Amino acid sequence: MPPRADGLKTPRWVPGAVVLLLTAVVFWPAVGHDFILIDDDRYVTANAWVRSGLNFRSAGWALTTLFCEFWHPLTWLSLMLDSQVYGTQAWGYHLTNVLLHALNSGLLFVVLTRFKLAPWPAALAAILFAVHPLRVEPVAWIAERKGLLNALFFLGSVFSYLAYAEKPAASKMAAVSGLFALSLAAKPASASLPLLLLALDSWPLGRWKKGLAPLAAEKWPLWGLAAGAALLTFVAQQGNLRAMSRVPLGLRLLDSVTAYGSCLAKTLWPAKLTLFYPTLGLDPVPGSAAWRAARAALLLAALSAAAWRARRRLPELWAGWLWYLVAPLPVLGVVRNTFTELSDRYSYLPHIGLAFAAAAAASRLKGPARRWTAAAACALALLWTGLTRAQLAHWTSSWALCTYSVEAVPNCGWTRNALGTFLLQKGESQAALDRFDEAVRLRPGYAQARNNLGIALSEAGRAAEALEQLRSALRLEPDLIVDYNIGVVLAKTGKLAEAQEEAQRSLSAPENFRSHAQSLYADILCRRGRCAEALEHYREALRLRPDNAEATGNEGAALALLGRSSEGVAGLRRALLLKPDLKAAQANLRRLQGAPALRPDEVEWAEPMILMTAL
Repeated sequence: MPPRADGLKTPRWVPGAVVLLLTAVVFWPAVGHDFILIDDDRYVTANAWVRSGLNFRSAGWALTTLFCEFWHPLTWLSLMLDSQVYGTQAWGYHLTNVLLHALNSGLLFVVLTRFKLAPWPAALAAILFAVHPLRVEPVAWIAERKGLLNALFFLGSVFSYLAYAEKPAASKMAAVSGLFALSLAAKPASASLPLLLLALDSWPLGRWKKGLAPLAAEKWPLWGLAAGAALLTFVAQQGNLRAMSRVPLGLRLLDSVTAYGSCLAKTLWPAKLTLFYPTLGLDPVPGSAAWRAARAALLLAALSAAAWRARRRLPELWAGWLWYLVAPLPVLGVVRNTFTELSDRYSYLPHIGLAFAAAAAASRLKGPARRWTAAAACALALLWTGLTRAQLAHWTSSWALCTYSVEAVPNCGWTRNALGTFLLQKGESQAALDRFDEAVRLRPGYAQARNNLGIALSEAGRAAEALEQLRSALRLEPDLIVDYNIGVVLAKTGKLAEAQEEAQRSLSAPENFRSHAQSLYADILCRRGRCAEALEHYREALRLRPDNAEATGNEGAALALLGRSSEGVAGLRRALLLKPDLKAAQANLRRLQGAPALRPDEVEWAEPMILMTAL
């Protein structure tokens, strides 16, 4: 075998296999982790469609729903397939995430070698990408399956585009477009692909001599797909976007500039990484927002100027820097849907561009310089591997993640709110109430924390204070589903007429809350003697969420009150299959045995679920 450009006779598949194996080994501890309370419930543990596995009905739901504020059917189908195989065993979902990340890293190596870069520099660049501590969040978080799938088909579309650029053909552009469509169907974060391909047209493809207009025009299917994804996301994110619009545009622009600098800082010094990075828009000291943005802007300007000056001698640095600037555009602070700085998971696509630049620059080196660079890269990979393993330990469970986040970002209301949510779910009401108090003190305008504080106060029997906090949350963020919780608290205190009004307002809630809203409204109607009218709302609640045990049991009780005892018994038994310890259903079923019907004064109603907001 003739020697390769890097002086090694190793077959090309060997460094690729090293990338795959090393990535899987580094992230293997994640397979033993649990689900976490943030979004894993919506995506898996409390999602009846996902838990039902992959079938025609669930696939139809996946293709049409905007649940979780995205249209991402490929993500749902992937999780449904995992559910079919693993049930609700967290290790199986984590295993899929680890394997997807290893596959992405291997595909990155393949793309780099498709650029005609030397195999071992390409492998080292792929390894540095794969083991960086910023990869922990997208791999260890089951709900971020969407990002891993998005990157997989994104890299596939880049690979296909390289073949198209060598010899353009409609069939090849169709392949690029198909893979891009699959990427967007997993998550719309890759909507900037057409712009990124223009950067690749500059380097390594050298196609800019054709002119930018023809290069942009040939990508018309990609522009169309990106526009379609943007429109769907806009429709799905209406509530979040209305909340974001209440932050002044100037602060959102400052957020965006700071996000670039923050991502660079975490790339070079990945310390105190966490799920929560509060934005400047929520910064209690306005002057610090401008100062942090100014520092980031100066850094970006200096690096951009240096890359521009070196564009002829080192075109890969200019192309890689363009990639870094363009890739995160869909998730920056101007248009994104959350009040956190650029999260760790959003570095996945920008870092691919940096890997391109690093591998190309390393491939230019010869002799001792190449060996010293390879040694330094190996040392850096070892360092990052150690940091990644340490970071993985913080994701073993909700408790580990929340307590670490409070330590990592001590003055962040988000971290206190998440920890309080976990404590309240564990039944530690007073400790949870203290955390929510701290969150509200740190961020007085944080509607989600006020919602959760109201819930904790209600659990402590302080209904008047609970209603005060819930109504404050509703004033701060009208799109937050707080009227539902207000209805729950009012119903618990016997104010059924007021509770009915609040519950009726919550019927137009987003899909992820609508089943609970329908069930609450039906419960209140039944308690006011309108069981026949309530049945249609119970049916709608169960259509939206077939595993809603409380709604199933209460519907059974309503049927029994209407004299339809056999149907009522069947409904109560279904509820107990869903939730064997549902005491209201147990009591109603006992009373129905040997009795023709239930009397209104002897019915027990299952309490509706309180809706907490971990973020």
